[in-house]
Amino acid sequence: MNTHQDRNTGEAVLRGMRCKCPSCGVGSIFNGYLSVKQSCDNCGEELHHHRADDAPPYFTIFIVGHVVVALAMWVEMAYVPPMWLHMAVWLPLTLIMSLAFLRPIKALWLVCNGHYVWMALQLQAKHLVLAQHAPIRGKECPRKT
Repeated sequence: MNTHQDRNTGEAVLRGMRCKCPSCGVGSIFNGYLSVKQSCDNCGEELHHHRADDAPPYFTIFIVGHVVVALAMWVEMAYVPPMWLHMAVWLPLTLIMSLAFLRPIKALWLVCNGHYVWMALQLQAKHLVLAQHAPIRGKECPRKT
């Protein structure tokens, strides 16, 4: 298993966009279309504890909605096509874009979320080490002479 010492945010983003393991960048993080694997096949990193909840669908709807609505409005103003043509073009495009974006957005969310949780745990560990060496309240630190 990789140590997390060499991870950075740029790597996390790239690995997420490729739907790869946040630790090694080789193994896939998905079992099927959207179900997260228990652990990476390549390095053994546990992946089951990463949660995405409603964030990936929200961001997918946000992105796809802005693209499709902008294009539909532009086509309507420029060409004034009949309503059946709008339905024939924009409904399939919305479905295809949503299915195409949902998986990479979920992977990106999982990888970045895991990366930032790891960073927070590292800061907490540093804080605990510093707190162990801090003076106790009410007692003075020994002065160096």
